[in-house]
Amino acid sequence: MSSPFDNSPDINFVETDPRAIEAGIISGFEAAAREAGQPVSLAHGDPRRLFLLSLAARIIQERVIQNRTARQELVKYADGVALDNLLAYWGPPGKRLEAASAKTTLKFSIPAVMSSAVVVPAGTQVGASDKIAFATDAEAVIPSGQTSITVTATAIEPGTAHNGYTPGQVTHIQNWDVSFAVSATNTTESGGGADRETDQAFRDRGYLLPMNVAVCGPADRYKLLAMTANPGIVDVAVWNREEHTGNKDDAGTVMINPLMVGGKLPTQAVLDDVYAIVTRRDLKPIADKVIVEAPAVVNYTIDLTFYIDKANSVSAESIRSTVAQAVTDFVDDTRIQLGVDINVTDLIARVRNAGALRVNVKSPKQTTVAVNSVAIPTEVRINYGGLVDP
Repeated sequence: MSSPFDNSPDINFVETDPRAIEAGIISGFEAAAREAGQPVSLAHGDPRRLFLLSLAARIIQERVIQNRTARQELVKYADGVALDNLLAYWGPPGKRLEAASAKTTLKFSIPAVMSSAVVVPAGTQVGASDKIAFATDAEAVIPSGQTSITVTATAIEPGTAHNGYTPGQVTHIQNWDVSFAVSATNTTESGGGADRETDQAFRDRGYLLPMNVAVCGPADRYKLLAMTANPGIVDVAVWNREEHTGNKDDAGTVMINPLMVGGKLPTQAVLDDVYAIVTRRDLKPIADKVIVEAPAVVNYTIDLTFYIDKANSVSAESIRSTVAQAVTDFVDDTRIQLGVDINVTDLIARVRNAGALRVNVKSPKQTTVAVNSVAIPTEVRINYGGLVDP
């Protein structure tokens, strides 16, 4: 099978030809001798020549290692873990494909209808005469009044060995003991099993990985592009409008909502910059309609009263300051990212961890914040209720 690297030129980083290295060492010795006023021509049996050739053998080995090591930095020559690490640069698409398991469809049958349903447990193994086995992917139920049910099954070991079992070859139930007669057989030829991706296959697929970043499409890709528009963008929501509205007129509409550092809303200029980059003709799928908007804001107020144990009266002032900081941290942590819920339980825990004995929270209420929204308080009231007994 041809490779996209077939037409790329070979490269050697150091000379590795043994004859060339040997000739270079001997000619170098003879040239040095001439410059010293002692011209010499080393005969084949000359001990000095034999000594130089023994050094050349070691140098040749080192050169081969050096050249191979340098080549491992190039996709064309890299193999094993070196190739894995090179292509990992492209993220998940640059991960070597692991072996896949073959699949088939199994039919479980009973000789006569029963008064109650028959449950075939998930993981029930059915094998062929050569011990190869497939396990059911999910629980299957033969309903009362019926005599059979089909269910998909996956080979218990990955690889190509489980491919090619034609209907009727997988019939031996291996790990399901029941008190009544039941049979099983595969109704489809097994297939889809594959061995771990070879170096050459991985290398050839790696040649195409740059194409993966040339098209937007996936939410994470849109998010990455949006975040490159401005270094102040800390989070981006990307969602399909049709999935949220159920309106077919919204099909193909991609919503993008960037959030700035500190939970601030983006200016129109930032939104324009984001729109410009995510709608580039060489990046955006032609059928996508992209809308860039500021995140929706979920406003809330904080109104709480906290009390301090009388036993901590000496440090009451310090505790009051710590409580105030805890509430500030809650606000910051809630607005620093899109879709963070207003969690009253978390607020109470933070205030108590700051040293408060009791906390009464009038507001906010527990509130779920959508993925395209940010929670921002309109007012924060922290009331000190005084020293109390536990």
